[in-house]
Amino acid sequence: RLGPLRTRPAGRCPLFLLQAAHERLDERADEPLRPLGLTMRTFVPLALVADSPCSQVHLGSRLMVGPAATVDVVVDLEASGALRWVRNPCDRRSCTLEVTPEGERLRRQAGAAMAEATAELTAGLDGRWARELLGLLAGISRSVGRERARGLRTRTAAARPARGGLSDGCRHGADTTGSAFRPGAAR
Repeated sequence: RLGPLRTRPAGRCPLFLLQAAHERLDERADEPLRPLGLTMRTFVPLALVADSPCSQVHLGSRLMVGPAATVDVVVDLEASGALRWVRNPCDRRSCTLEVTPEGERLRRQAGAAMAEATAELTAGLDGRWARELLGLLAGISRSVGRERARGLRTRTAAARPARGGLSDGCRHGADTTGSAFRPGAAR
């Protein structure tokens, strides 16, 4: 048990430690992706769409970002030839994003680069500790993601009138936690 955070020195506060680690790793995360013309900002959406083609709206929800940020990343990936729009076979009125053969090649190469970078990052930990760390980080991400998704849904629902039952074209039951990229996972 961690005890009350207000009595702990900042250097032992979990939120401080996570923030400090994020700041140190933020730039480093893009390094293995740069030679491929990708960043984490573009790799994660590419991996998510590769795992489950979906609408732009659903992609934004899975990324936990607003419409403008989603449009920006989709435009960048479409311009690079990694994503394309196709008519949703279940509802021809809507379109679905899918990965192109070039996008699949990029995703595989980027996945391998990220797996290598993750192995380097966790090299000082034995296998059990590395797996535990990744599991804990995934759990924190899911928890924060659920909280953020609830907030986004509340703000979005309040900002627009209710609609009929049109689907966004994504597979129901797809992973919406943003956990499609698991460092070291085989692709």
